[in-house]
Amino acid sequence: MYYRPEVDGLRAIAVLPVILFHAGISAFSGGYLGVDVFFVISGYLITSIIVQGLESKQGFSLLHFYERRARRILPALGLTILLTLLLAPFVLMPEQIKDVGQSVFASTLFASNYFFYLEIDYFNPFASKAPLLHTWSLAVEEQFYVIFPVLLIILHRFRSGYTLPIVLIFTASLVAAIWTTQVNAQLSFYSIHTRAWELAVGAGLALHMRRLTDKGRITGGAANVIGVVSLGILVASLMMIPKDVAHPGVVTLIPVLATALLIRYAQPDTAAYKVLSSRSLVHIGLMSYGLYLYHNPLFSYVDVYFDYLGDETSRIKIALIPLVYIIALASLHLVERPALRGKKLNRSAVLATATGGIATVAAIGLGIHLMNGFQKPLTEYYQARGMTPLANAEKEKRKIEEVRKRFSPANASFDCNDGCRRYLVIGDSLAEDTFFALASSSQIGQFRFARMDDTCMSGMSSVREIELREPCMAPINEIGTLLREADVILIAAKWQEHTWRDGLDLADMLHNELGKPVVIFGSAMFTDLASFSVKAWRNGYSRGEKLNRALYRYQRWDRLRTNDKLRDATERTSQIGWISRHAFFCDRTRETCDLFNNEGLPLIWDNAHLTVTAYPMYAQYIERKLMESGIIDVS
Repeated sequence: MYYRPEVDGLRAIAVLPVILFHAGISAFSGGYLGVDVFFVISGYLITSIIVQGLESKQGFSLLHFYERRARRILPALGLTILLTLLLAPFVLMPEQIKDVGQSVFASTLFASNYFFYLEIDYFNPFASKAPLLHTWSLAVEEQFYVIFPVLLIILHRFRSGYTLPIVLIFTASLVAAIWTTQVNAQLSFYSIHTRAWELAVGAGLALHMRRLTDKGRITGGAANVIGVVSLGILVASLMMIPKDVAHPGVVTLIPVLATALLIRYAQPDTAAYKVLSSRSLVHIGLMSYGLYLYHNPLFSYVDVYFDYLGDETSRIKIALIPLVYIIALASLHLVERPALRGKKLNRSAVLATATGGIATVAAIGLGIHLMNGFQKPLTEYYQARGMTPLANAEKEKRKIEEVRKRFSPANASFDCNDGCRRYLVIGDSLAEDTFFALASSSQIGQFRFARMDDTCMSGMSSVREIELREPCMAPINEIGTLLREADVILIAAKWQEHTWRDGLDLADMLHNELGKPVVIFGSAMFTDLASFSVKAWRNGYSRGEKLNRALYRYQRWDRLRTNDKLRDATERTSQIGWISRHAFFCDRTRETCDLFNNEGLPLIWDNAHLTVTAYPMYAQYIERKLMESGIIDVS
């Protein structure tokens, strides 16, 4: 395959908006779409390499292909991970270091797209504090590299055409992307099955250009117009498409097709070719992989270390772009090219070294996770220098265990006298929090608790036909009886993007079948309080307004966004009540979260669960909200 400098220029057009978008430059609101440009380019180049090998006399070697991929991808990725880990203890809190360890493990296995799907919404503020978040796109490409060459080898061996399978992949994946974006935008953003169509566009283009004859070529003025218009559309989309558009989906076709048209029609005699093959863009394009890899950890650490500046961190990140350039340039000449062109290691040695390196780095990531982000040694280190932890998790858990013993078994039948209100609390550990608070501090009735994690709620389609399976069923064998005995049903859980609808469906079903008041509790999650002690001590946050504002910034914004979806859906129906757990802690108008009582004692002991100290306050809050809702009379 001959070298095409305009494709490297196209890489520059892709990577620069991504960096500027992450730097917070509002003029590049669609900069995140640069990743989609990379997908098309990857599909085109990889397919060209594979088909050329398959149709040559020498044939195509899958081992050689993976050797080249290992030489190209792993050295710079390994350096990125190394730099990220070396800086982490000086910038991050233990909880964040633990998250980095998990993402390192996922990145080395090229599964970080699904790890981040489960953990982080790409477009919320919490995402900017994840230094390896950008590796999700590498994971998508690597998953493509594993599957697609094998598919082409099989098609070639059985002398089947390549075109129809690629068309089917494109169609099925695009339909899946459009549909999944509507029902679970986060899953759609990160997944290979909703991104494969973009790679398929590049693959189809490679096949088209390989079969293209001189008669079929569009040249001269027509090619020039198509190239210029496509370049204009691509740049406009990277600057103008907002981040809250349904993506990937129909809108994503704009940059994807513009990229494909540029690869097809940016011929040497066109204006688009001259722009894309310019020395400056080709220079940037050649180091685009390094620029993409190294910018995000640096920008992420700026967002963490200077979090109190808010959006003003954008200025610091812009100032760091020259440093990103220097690191990427050094990486290109000292790491990437030597690794790609090196002759000292044969194929077996390269693959063995790559496998050993992946295993080693994965083990390091797993070790960081198992050591809880070095929370104990870091906490002891800073305590020796005067830090006082904001919460003592072990002490609080012992207190909670005493409360648990006091109200065990929590799922016993109701036994209060006539006229007594019976409240059943259903849900996960946050629901257990609610039960402990009410049972220990409220006098409005008798309370029982049935554990049902949010992931289990979809299995209960009817009170008469409970279809819960192990392990969902084991803890709640008496739930049917408790539901019939209860006067009021309270549902609480941590609520995830893929479970909140199940919680609402459960509430609707229980209300419709039993005719009883049902109330859904929202969730609230923050950074781990004991871990945040390190951040607070480093930054000089004493208890008060400054600390409360910092805690507001470090709440789990992705979970809050899911919580708000559930709230809005619940409030659209008049038959289900809603109580905001988030409002118990936080004031959105003032942008503060107060996680301490008047004596300075913590109200949570980890990142979400109440301390015993918080129980009376939370019970009183719930009673007031129940009265205000008008669903029940607590007078």
